[in-house]
Amino acid sequence: MRGAAGRGTKASPAGSGSMTSLHPLQRIGLGLAAGLVGTIAMTLGQKVEMALADRPPSTMPADAVEKIGDFDVADDRQEALLSSGVHFAYGIALGAGFAAIDEVPEPARTALYFVGAQSIGMALLQALDLDGKPSEWDAPTAAVDVGHHVVYAVAAGLAYAGGRRLLARR
Repeated sequence: MRGAAGRGTKASPAGSGSMTSLHPLQRIGLGLAAGLVGTIAMTLGQKVEMALADRPPSTMPADAVEKIGDFDVADDRQEALLSSGVHFAYGIALGAGFAAIDEVPEPARTALYFVGAQSIGMALLQALDLDGKPSEWDAPTAAVDVGHHVVYAVAAGLAYAGGRRLLARR
């Protein structure tokens, strides 16, 4: 059944844990926006962690694209720009995953999203066989990576849930 104003929302099934069922395109759009919010939060957390650990930014996103595309960027500046662009594109795109788990109630939805985001990232790095692949990380490196992905997933999950509430008011 359509909402009072015919905006494409319908009553949710009993016990689904969601306020309304969103149109698939609404879910995807909301997920992409949530992915952006999560990526911004993760990036800020990484900046703080890099300053505290006195470490340079990771080139892993650029390394992955260079390996897949079979090319090398010309210099460190281009590598940094490519890494940043890939990091944001990947984080935003992962947000679309919320569309598939939209009916899962919170906080399970965010926990499930974290598991998916962390697993996909680690599987990609492992499959690309880059230096520093996850199977070779020491415990502190793994903990930092997991911590960054927790920040990403929680921020994205809060943004998705907040967006759902806003859409339900319409």
